[in-house]
Amino acid sequence: EKLVIVGDGRDRAMLAAGAPPNVRFLGRQSETLELLRGCKAFLFPGLEDFGIAPLEAMSAGRPVIAFCGGGALDTVVPGVCGELFEEQTPESLVETLSTN
Repeated sequence: EKLVIVGDGRDRAMLAAGAPPNVRFLGRQSETLELLRGCKAFLFPGLEDFGIAPLEAMSAGRPVIAFCGGGALDTVVPGVCGELFEEQTPESLVETLSTN
């Protein structure tokens, strides 16, 4: 599968340097609606008190795969508009993706 990462952070250069060919880093984007409309799902592995990005993805009709914490608990309904994964680890994310 292809993974497109939008946004910047202090580790972006290091992560991009070690990323496989199916992972693209786009950096900051001012217009994300077309990206959201074209994706299979929106991954939200962070812990945010609210987090507007998952709501934007759901408004574009895309499921959200989010860490089971923070605001995602209030907005992502498993089996309806996305799924939640229990730990902020690659293994937990992969387990959720492979069982749903």
